[in-house]
Amino acid sequence: MSFAELEELLPAQDFVCVHRSFLVTLDRVTTSRKTGFRLQTNSYPSVTPT
Repeated sequence: MSFAELEELLPAQDFVCVHRSFLVTLDRVTTSRKTGFRLQTNSYPSVTPT
């Protein structure tokens, strides 16, 4: 199964693609910014244009 196929299966209201190979479930995001977001784990994965 490709990443695109997986993305199609997931409900769009619950998940967002923040990179070509990185999906995030929105209920785990606590803060979002233009340059990144904070997850409930207190991590800030980098979101950069590709």
